[in-house]
Amino acid sequence: MMKENQAKTVEHLVASGLPGKRAASEEALNALATQVTEPKAARALLSAFEDAAGRTKLLLAEALRGQASEEATMAFVKAMRDKDAEVRAAAARALGARGAAATDAAQPVLQKALKDESLRVRWSAARALEALGLDRPKGFEDRPTAPSGLPASFE
Repeated sequence: MMKENQAKTVEHLVASGLPGKRAASEEALNALATQVTEPKAARALLSAFEDAAGRTKLLLAEALRGQASEEATMAFVKAMRDKDAEVRAAAARALGARGAAATDAAQPVLQKALKDESLRVRWSAARALEALGLDRPKGFEDRPTAPSGLPASFE
């Protein structure tokens, strides 16, 4: 992708509503996000993420995971207050993937998310805290599993 076309490509993908099959949309956004180096294009992705909802927001969250900027971290922090539990869980996973540099911004919202109404959000937050180098909170320990993949207590 040519550097000068990145912002236009981002704007086109978002403006078109990410048409087509989900896998193709995800593939296009993920490929784009790994190549975005131009600040204007990165801002366009962030702006689109903040304005999006539903499936589009989830796709953009995955695409933005690779953006290492503080602005991206803060967009994920803000997304932890989204009304959609899937978006909150995706934001928690993304915060966990950001590394130690995001710990100060991410830790408070991830700690709060441990009490979220959604089980998926709570577990995503617990794993994100662990990924940031913090201890996994009590009550979120992995259960021993049997060779079948079921919890050992079911064998």
